[in-house]
Amino acid sequence: MIRELQSAERSSTAMRGLVWLAAELPDEAITAIITDELPGLTTLGLFGEQEPQELIGFVSFDASREPVEIEYIAVGAAAQHGGHGSRLIEAVRDHVGGATLYAQTDDDAVDFYRKRGFTITSAAPDPRWPERQRYDCALTSA
Repeated sequence: MIRELQSAERSSTAMRGLVWLAAELPDEAITAIITDELPGLTTLGLFGEQEPQELIGFVSFDASREPVEIEYIAVGAAAQHGGHGSRLIEAVRDHVGGATLYAQTDDDAVDFYRKRGFTITSAAPDPRWPERQRYDCALTSA
């Protein structure tokens, strides 16, 4: 099941681990994302099929922008490679209709976006990860 997360769910231990997977930043930066950024974004959570209370993935996006910007997306290690990331992208599309989706990523996840039909171009460096190649990823409506 995928649904919008409540405030307490956004600050849970499971969410903290997923945000770390999405951003790979130090603990204080993870806290800032959870307390300062996520409340201003739409955050959808993916819950386990056998454990419906278990948060196994999430996506946070800014639906007020055009294109809609996916800020964070992650699926827990035990649930990866099961199509859950695709389900989260589809949930964003369902939420925003025909709007173009945009994300920025690095070498670790660029193939995830490429396989889902996003157009990939090189991006300017991001000061949070100065040593990593960055990519702009865009998916227009069909």
